[in-house]
Amino acid sequence: MKKKNFKKSIFGIILITLNGFWLFALPWIPLSANKSIEVKYLDIPAPFSHAFIFFGFPGCSLNCPITMKQLQVFYDSISPEQQAKTSIIFINLRTELPPHFTEEYVRAYHVDFRGLHPSEDVLSSLQKEFGFQFSRTSPLSADIKHQGFLYFLRNHQSQWVIEHILNVNSLRPSSLINLIAEQNTSI
Repeated sequence: MKKKNFKKSIFGIILITLNGFWLFALPWIPLSANKSIEVKYLDIPAPFSHAFIFFGFPGCSLNCPITMKQLQVFYDSISPEQQAKTSIIFINLRTELPPHFTEEYVRAYHVDFRGLHPSEDVLSSLQKEFGFQFSRTSPLSADIKHQGFLYFLRNHQSQWVIEHILNVNSLRPSSLINLIAEQNTSI
């Protein structure tokens, strides 16, 4: 009887340890998607070979300002040639705001960044396309719970592909620079 309980205890400890590992390690591991997507709503011009897409909203006090600042530091640290090939797009989740709020918010971080203010229908399509989830904390609240992911897209033979999905909690400008460097060497 004691031997059975001991085995169950050991198994339980191993299971808890593995679950804890995945719970804490997974946010630090970038996910590869390699999923082709329709980008007609994003309107990414031809000269760009890669893009970073971030869903958020002006007034967010958690992921959005930190992620936008990390994107600003990244963008300012790459060469003008790399900037000319890199599109940074912020997609506003608060469709009830006036569209100029989105542009003003994004331009506060960098004049080259683009802010998209989609309609509810377009946002729903983008949500399906990217597999992105968000919800309001309450029907009357301006606060939105949303996933903290940054999507790295590359243009592969005129087709946009989600190459990596990065957790913004572990985002560093140096990791974005590495993605761009990998992109340039794989062309």
